[in-house]
Amino acid sequence: MDSERTTRDIILNKEKLGQFSEYLERKSNGMVISFIDLCGSTELKKYPQREWLPKICQFLAIVTDIVDEQGGKVIKYIGDEVVSVFEDGSGGNKANRMESLVIECNTRLKNFEESFSAKFAFDYGANAQIDLGNFPIDYLGTPIDRCARIAGIVPKNGALASDKFLEQLMNRDSWRPVGDFSFKGIDSLTGVYQLKNFGEPLIIEDPDFYTKSRNELLSDFKNLKKRIEFLQEELSLHRTKSTS
Repeated sequence: MDSERTTRDIILNKEKLGQFSEYLERKSNGMVISFIDLCGSTELKKYPQREWLPKICQFLAIVTDIVDEQGGKVIKYIGDEVVSVFEDGSGGNKANRMESLVIECNTRLKNFEESFSAKFAFDYGANAQIDLGNFPIDYLGTPIDRCARIAGIVPKNGALASDKFLEQLMNRDSWRPVGDFSFKGIDSLTGVYQLKNFGEPLIIEDPDFYTKSRNELLSDFKNLKKRIEFLQEELSLHRTKSTS
C-alpha cells in the first residue's frame, strides 16, 4: 500500500477489505482530540454575512495558531468549530497541556475581541489517518465520534472531556465529574468531566436527556402528554365518585 492509487483500489475492492483493516490498524495512533467552538455564533449570524463572516475567520485563525503552538494539527473546520489532533507518541504529555490551551485560547480571544469566547471538548484514543489522495487528510475513529458527541453538550465558556482523556492526566484535580452518558454510536457509557472554573457548572440529573435525538424527545413528550391526559381523566373520575 505504497501509493494513493493502491490505497483507493483496496478500499473499493471488497475482497481486500481485510488487508485495508490491517493497514488502518497500523495507521492508528493514540492522540488527543479537541473540538473548539465559538460561543454565541448563532446570535452573531443574525447580522448580515459581511459583518459576521470576518469575525468567524478571525476566530478560526487565532485558534489555529494556538493549536499549532501547542503541538497540534487542525484537521478540519466545521463552520465556526476547529477540530484538531495532538499526536507524536506522547499522548499523555499532550493531554496535560490542554488546560494551558484552554487558558491561552480564552486569554488571546478576549484580548483580540471582547465578544470572543470559546467552548472546548477533549477526548483521547486511537484514530486512523485517512489519506485518499487528492482529498484532505482526515482522521476517523471512535474517539473522534465520542468527542463530537461531548462537544454537543459543552456549556458556554466551558470545557468538557471524556474519562479516556482524564486517564492520561498526571493531575486530575482541575476536573469535576458531570455524569455517565450513553452517546449515539458509542458502545459503552462515557464518563464526562468538566474543567473547573470555566463556564457555569454543568449540573445534569438525567444524562440520557442530553443525548437523545430530537425525534426521541418528541416521542417522549407525546407519551408524557398521553400519560397526563390519562391521569387527568382518572382524577376527574375519582372526584365524580367522591361527590356522588
